[in-house]
Amino acid sequence: MAIATSTAAASRAATLWSLAFRPFFLAAAIWAALALALWIVLFMTGGVLPSRFDPLSWHIHAMLFGFAPAAIAGFMLTAIPNWTGRPPVKGGQLAGLAGLWLLGRIACLVSAFLPLWLAGAIDLAFPVALCAVAAREVIAARNWRNLMMPIPIGVIAVADLLTYLDLAGYGVPAGLGAPPSLRSSPSSRRSAAGSFRLHQQLARDARRLGAPESSQCDRPCSTRDASHGSSRLPTAPPHFRRRLALGSC
Repeated sequence: MAIATSTAAASRAATLWSLAFRPFFLAAAIWAALALALWIVLFMTGGVLPSRFDPLSWHIHAMLFGFAPAAIAGFMLTAIPNWTGRPPVKGGQLAGLAGLWLLGRIACLVSAFLPLWLAGAIDLAFPVALCAVAAREVIAARNWRNLMMPIPIGVIAVADLLTYLDLAGYGVPAGLGAPPSLRSSPSSRRSAAGSFRLHQQLARDARRLGAPESSQCDRPCSTRDASHGSSRLPTAPPHFRRRLALGSC
């Protein structure tokens, strides 16, 4: 009975690591659910992570450089045998790639306990290895028309590198692929969040004072309105004006 059970377990493990979409699509789905749940808890409680990223940047990073590459890896490594006619990447090699992906997620999550260069190197190991494996398979089959397919993975790796360079205090050149929300400074993110909260508070105050729901305050200011200066702007109560002045600082 024990032998039959171990044989069945080995068979299931072999099935899991026989095609790339099985472990990577599963990992992407689980990671998306866990990262979203953790982000909601942090957002509701104001908690922090043992990470060099603030909670918002960590959530963005987890989706862009955790969830998305796992889904891409599952598709690409499953499709490459159809393009090249070569055997699929499976077994220990596939498990090694999945392990690199998991290590990258852990390193980013606890990066406050690691040297920045080490956390970045662990996080970048997966996209670099995936790009190398995909390029090896395409080149070995001389399937030149699909030689461009590893390039998006390389772009993801460069964008991830830029986020770590930004954390290290180096300037990040614009337009090289790092998401603007990750390139933005913590102060600008706090300013945006503060503006959003201010808008919510002003809307609540307007409703409490009996202002109509769709007032002139909600209408976007046109170019013509701006050209005529403040004379076209709606008049706000004094305490509204004080809050707007504070919010613009």
